Amino acid sequence: MPTAGQQLVDAINAMKEAQARVEELKKATRDEDLVNVKALIKSHGFTVKDLKPELVVSRTKRRTTTARKTTTRKPRKPKAA
Repeated sequence: MPTAGQQLVDAINAMKEAQARVEELKKATRDEDLVNVKALIKSHGFTVKDLKPELVVSRTKRRTTTARKTTTRKPRKPKAA
């Protein structure tokens, strides 16, 4: 009988294989799913306004290549009495 540690290793390997299989199937069906979506858009007359909430848009921050300038305060002049 395998130990609990060996069973865990086997389960992890099975999970990785299953995830790889799922990714392969997603790639295989992507093109035909895209054709179906395009056909549905044409048949129902969907517009960008209709579909925009459903689309995932990634927003990445732009990184600047130069360092930010630091602001230094000028020393205050003493008040004249």
